[in-house]
Order: sequence, then C-alpha cells, then structure tokens
Amino acid sequence: MEKLSSSEQEYLMTHEIDKLFESMMESLVLEKPNDPRAFLAQHLTKQSLLSFQDICHLLEAFKQVSAATSPLSASIKIIDLVCSMLHCDRASLFLHDALHNLLRMVVGKEARGIVLAENSGFTWKVFKTRQIVNIQDAYSNPNFDASVDITTGYKTENMLGVPINDSQGNVIGVLLALNKHSGNFSKKDEAVLMQLSNQAGVIIKNAIYYQKAINNELKSKALLKFVRQINKDAPGQSLAFELVTKAKDLLQAETCNIFMVDYAGDMLVPIATDSPYDYRLPLSSGILGQCVKNAEIINIDHDDSRFSREFDEKFGYITETLLIVPIKIESRVVGLVQITNKQSDAMFGDVKIYSKFDDDDAELLITFNEILGKKLEKLFDSLGKKTNERDDPAVKFQSSFGKNKYKTQELPEGAIKESEEEDDVKI
Repeated sequence: MEKLSSSEQEYLMTHEIDKLFESMMESLVLEKPNDPRAFLAQHLTKQSLLSFQDICHLLEAFKQVSAATSPLSASIKIIDLVCSMLHCDRASLFLHDALHNLLRMVVGKEARGIVLAENSGFTWKVFKTRQIVNIQDAYSNPNFDASVDITTGYKTENMLGVPINDSQGNVIGVLLALNKHSGNFSKKDEAVLMQLSNQAGVIIKNAIYYQKAINNELKSKALLKFVRQINKDAPGQSLAFELVTKAKDLLQAETCNIFMVDYAGDMLVPIATDSPYDYRLPLSSGILGQCVKNAEIINIDHDDSRFSREFDEKFGYITETLLIVPIKIESRVVGLVQITNKQSDAMFGDVKIYSKFDDDDAELLITFNEILGKKLEKLFDSLGKKTNERDDPAVKFQSSFGKNKYKTQELPEGAIKESEEEDDVKI
C-alpha cells in the first residue's frame, strides 16, 4: 500500500477509521457469518441513521438524477426527490453567483427568482459554515430572515438546509427543505438531505461540464462558418456584420459592437452593431477612448472603478461584464470590438448567471481582428469619407440588446446622434 498523504492521514484520524475496522473485525470473528459482505453491510446500517430501505431509496433516487443531462433538469429532479423523501411542502436549490457574490435560487417548488444578498438569513449561514442548519420554529428564532416570506406570501414554519459540494469539495450552493408535513425535521432527514446534496453537487457540476462541451461544439461550428465566410472574399461590411454575430455565439455574449476610430472628428463611430440606437462617442473620454489611447485590451466587470453606469442608466441596459479589444493596423488603432455580458455555462433556464470574459475570449477576438485587419482598414477608409458627409455607416439588426428597452431617448453628454439612413457599403 502506498504511503498516505498528510490529508489522508488526517481524515483517518478525524473519523477514527481504525476503531471502525476494529469493530467490524470483532463482529466478524464473533458471528462468523457465511456471507461476510452482506453481514458487514447490515452491521454498518445498524450504526447509521438510515435503514437499508432508506439506502435503497437513495440509490434509486441517484439513478433518476444521474439520467439528467442538463443542470436545470437535474436540479428539478432533486427538488422533487427532496419533497417526496422528506415529506415536506417545499424545497429550493440555490447556487452561488461568484461574480456578484449572491445566492440565486435556480430551482424551487412554487417559487422562483429569489436572490439572497450576503449574510442574509440561514441560507448564507449554511453556505459559509458548510454546516447543516435545522430550524424548528422559524419565527421564534431571532436570526431568521422573514424577507423572502414577506415577498412571496409564504410562511416558513420549519426549515432544513445543507451545503452543496462539488466533487472537489468546494461549496457551490445550498439545498433547502421547508415545512415538514408532520412535526419537525429529524436527524434522519438531515442524513437523507445531506446524501441528496452530495449527489446534487457532483451531478450538477457534471451537467455543467456537459453543457460546456455542447457550447464548445457550437463554438467550433460557428468558427468554421466564419472562416468559410472569410475565404469567400466577402466585402468588409459583410465581414464586420459576420464578426458581430459570430463573436456573440463564440463567446456566449449578449451584445457585440464594432467601432471605427475617426481621429479627424475625435469620435468613435459604430459600423456594425446590434444596438437599436445609433450614436457616436467622444474619443477623448470613457473606457472605449482609453482602449484606443493605450492600445490595450480591457476586460472588466461591473465593479471595476473604470466602468461608468451612465449608458446603462440612460438606455435601461445592465452591463455585467465587458471586453474591449482594439483593432490595429501595424501599431495604429483603427477601431475596436466591444462585447458584453458573457453567459456562464452554469446558467439555469431564465436565471441569468454571468461570468467574466477570459484570456481565451480576448485571444479569439485578437485573431479575428488580425485576419480581418486589411479588409476592415479598407472599410474604415471608405466609411470615414461617408462619415464626413454625415451618412450613417452602421449596420443594424435585431439582438438580445433590444429586449432591454431604453428608458429615454436622451444620449449621454458628448454623444452625437447619427442619421437614420443606412448606407450599404461594399469594399
């Protein structure tokens, strides 16, 4: 047997595994059963809170959940099993949104859309302490947060919460059971919910990996289509349009815009955009201007001090994450690609969970820009002449951005409204 690591030795000591084996050996020597394996299984069951029948039910439950191929379907099945096996009224599954440090309810029986800020109630206590919380009379407990009940109109009598761990032992969420049909939640209920939670963590993580594999396949197909489009020697305007649509697919983003740098007019002009609103931006200010000035990639989230909420507030859009990559001809920045809100592989149905863009995302956009550089340079030269004549160079089309309606038609200070005519330029 290989030498045990320090963590493995610590585990054996903490759980007194040596005493457990001694007890098992003594029982075997005394009873001398014909089937030692069956005898030991029964022996362990007697020492457990769970009966042999309970274990069989759990194994059947694990089989049902394992058949799920998406995080959402796996979570729904787990919630149904919690309610049926613990004989409770409701159950909820919360996942940690690391970008915003929130616990989001991704699945809940007769409830949805609940978001818990840090340190609000027992759910966060479970997440942070990794311990089981069993509350028998919720409203008599001074630490109980009744805000969710007030919002939903539901009354919590008792509750049981356990952490959800993935296969690496990281806490990724919380599994809650509410309102036992008869009495309060027992120690046996705690053991059952903990077993379901352990299985949930592994299965949800595996389902996320499966979803990520599907997304990677879709990305590969989108990339192949884009390369074919490039090889067709398509016009620059067409390729700009193609870059906007394919970049969103490849990076799992909500919006993408390509801007041309108009140095003479000190402006950034959109040439391909999925925004329903036309505008020019002053080159001398803002985070986009900083990208041009420093010829640097900017990859930030909503908490970054450089990010301004001015556009979001004016347009009714919510920017969570932002990636800006300059388009360079030699060392000169001639344009930039702006892409927002990367959707996490852990998104559940309509529950929005976003993640920050990574280095691979930036590298992909850089590669696109290098491939399209010369064509875009010709396009920018042509559109620069049109811009000086006050024509509208932007190609516009429907997108997810349009789902977030603008609150006002006003533009931020310094922005210049474009004309409404479209100019179909081919280079």
